Amino acid sequence: MSGIWGRLCAAAVVALASATAAIAGPAELEAFLKLHRCEVERQLAFLFDVSHPQGRYLILSWRAPDESYVQCEFEDDNSSALCEAASGFYLKPPQRIASSDGLLALARRGFALDGSQGNYSQILPLAGEASLPDIADLMLASLYEGYRGFVERGIKLKASDSPSDPNFQRCEPVS
Repeated sequence: MSGIWGRLCAAAVVALASATAAIAGPAELEAFLKLHRCEVERQLAFLFDVSHPQGRYLILSWRAPDESYVQCEFEDDNSSALCEAASGFYLKPPQRIASSDGLLALARRGFALDGSQGNYSQILPLAGEASLPDIADLMLASLYEGYRGFVERGIKLKASDSPSDPNFQRCEPVS
């Protein structure tokens, strides 16, 4: 198969593969969001309502030896949040962490990809606690799409402060 028919068949295979990937990708992402959204939202809500001398931040990373993470920190007046995705700038020696596809995903999520002075970042204006679900989804989707290496191992949350109340409601596991 050469000539025009060969190119048409190759184009059809590429289009079909792209369509299949597009169909599978969103379902996988939605399952990941559903599994972790509640816990991330609850931790963000807790941080939103407390003050902490070293700031109020949440870091999401994989439960694996890996340098990839996404973090957001609330401004003191809750007017905005600075969110960052690991660029590899702080590694010794500095090295890029995200794949090319991961960088495209982070850019689609709104991160500025100049990692020459630090992490990839964006500032999100906040409209009170109503913004927290969107921040949770941004953090989770950015970790999932930007750094897919250890999805099967689950995520780790690290916060500047955590609820000390033993009655703090944890999320029900999602099956």
